Amino acid sequence: MAGLRVTPATNAAQASAVVVVLLAYLALLPVAVALHELGHAAAAHWLGLELRVIQSGAGRLWWERKFGTVTWRVKGNLLSGKVEMTLPGGSNGRRNYMLMIAAGPLVNIVAVIIGSALVFGFLWFWFVAE
Repeated sequence: MAGLRVTPATNAAQASAVVVVLLAYLALLPVAVALHELGHAAAAHWLGLELRVIQSGAGRLWWERKFGTVTWRVKGNLLSGKVEMTLPGGSNGRRNYMLMIAAGPLVNIVAVIIGSALVFGFLWFWFVAE
């Protein structure tokens, strides 16, 4: 491997890149959780399910507000969340529940696709385009 040389500067650049990626992950994880819960809530609303609570986080309450019939909460540990609603019975209720459950991960998948396109588009424009 004659062409590959690892220098202290290369190691420092790699370490800096790892730190930047970890900090970005820690900053964006609560955003991903909040989007996930909003995906559940939006689907529940569109399917006609009665929303009661939309919560991002767990533990100590930081913020709470009631808008109409829905209580919005933000709690201290931003790595989880929940949506509370009233479910109708019957097979239609089961179908609506399954669609509402699927909406959370679907929102995360769409967010990853859009975020990746933005990041790679920015990198391409910055480093490749002339």
